[in-house]
Amino acid sequence: MKKPSLKTRLFLLTIVVVAVLVGYFLYRNKKAPAGPTPLPTSQQSAWREVVPGVSTKEDVAQKLGKPKVEGESSLEFQSNSPTRNHALSFEEGVVSLIKEVVSFRDATNVSSLTSKYGEASGILYGPDAENGYYLFVYAEKGVAYLGNPATENLLEIWYFPVTSFEDFQERWATSYSESLSPRF
Repeated sequence: MKKPSLKTRLFLLTIVVVAVLVGYFLYRNKKAPAGPTPLPTSQQSAWREVVPGVSTKEDVAQKLGKPKVEGESSLEFQSNSPTRNHALSFEEGVVSLIKEVVSFRDATNVSSLTSKYGEASGILYGPDAENGYYLFVYAEKGVAYLGNPATENLLEIWYFPVTSFEDFQERWATSYSESLSPRF
């Protein structure tokens, strides 16, 4: 049997090298499977492993079970409050806003959230402002809380996709203002 010539061997070696390089670049540029990718936990806040902007209704059902109240674009789950439920809002089947109800039975207070998140990037004043409850917003962390800094009491903790302060106010806090207006 005749041995392949040097020219033939170099041609075959070139084909093998090109095939390996093409395979490498195709594998390296292969996209991740379709579906949401969770944001880094250092930036995005979550509630009971439900991540706003990522978790779907199916994820919520799996993690939290059957809701107490089910609407077309919202779910409510039992809280420690006898009168209010935790509320989750959905946009296109994905969690867009979570309002965790905080009651006197919960151990969380204003100081614990301030020590966890630092100083708020903005404060908004709404319907409860005359009672000293302000909405402290951490838009870059996807969390806000409705609390009274004088009494340390909390009413709610809101979780949402990381955004800008302006976008947060426009999307979820339309009844809130950046100025405290006393009522006469």
